[in-house]
Amino acid sequence: MKPAEIRNELRTKILGKTIHCFDRLDSTSDRASQLAEEGAKEGTLVLAEEQIKGRGRRRRSWYSPPGLGIWMSIILRPEIVPAAAPGLSLVAGLSLAETITAELHTAAALKWPNDCLLGGKKTAGILTELSAEREKVRFVILGVGINVLHQVNDFPPELQETATSLSLATKQSVDRVHFLQEFLYQLEDNYLNFKDEGLTPFIKPYTRCCSLIGRQVKAQVGHKTVSGRAVRLDPTGALVLARGQTETILTAGEVIQVR
Repeated sequence: MKPAEIRNELRTKILGKTIHCFDRLDSTSDRASQLAEEGAKEGTLVLAEEQIKGRGRRRRSWYSPPGLGIWMSIILRPEIVPAAAPGLSLVAGLSLAETITAELHTAAALKWPNDCLLGGKKTAGILTELSAEREKVRFVILGVGINVLHQVNDFPPELQETATSLSLATKQSVDRVHFLQEFLYQLEDNYLNFKDEGLTPFIKPYTRCCSLIGRQVKAQVGHKTVSGRAVRLDPTGALVLARGQTETILTAGEVIQVR
């Protein structure tokens, strides 16, 4: 993908007005962070055809082969307190699910807090990293990895049972440039709303897409394992687990559905 073809018919006002495209990077988020430290404007987009050291949460690697996906990071500069920044993962995930529904006419599920699923398999992941002072966010790097064109054999054997792509799951031809443009448009609309109104408008629509709500789950939080039924998101976007009369609020952690 080239900057000129992405800008052509791009309807956004902020996101993607400055675009850096690379054939290969260690990580788009690392490059975006460097640019942000140098003063790059909000909405600056960094894309790579291939990532050598793409990562997800907990520094796990993200398989990012050349030419098959959308590997991207966006610089955001919201005027919010650091505690509100994790909400951007939920906003981005919902934006992606809405784009999939609108463009591919397929319902996507969201696995709290940062995965997008099709047919129960992961097709995208979202990672937010921030630079902040005590009560002020300097910038947020929103990293998004979307598997777009992969077929089964494009995944390594250890991922073939758990990962999928937009094309594979929907059996449709997907234009990466067009899908990226539509995702950026939807994300910008939601992001501007988030800056004005916070996370509140997104709790209900995210909950409708959340694959964990109503399910028995367990979560690893530090060195402790907690379990219960995922019942709702609280106003901050935290996942609430119920076990008997006891509720546990998860603000982070690895959550696994057990039934």
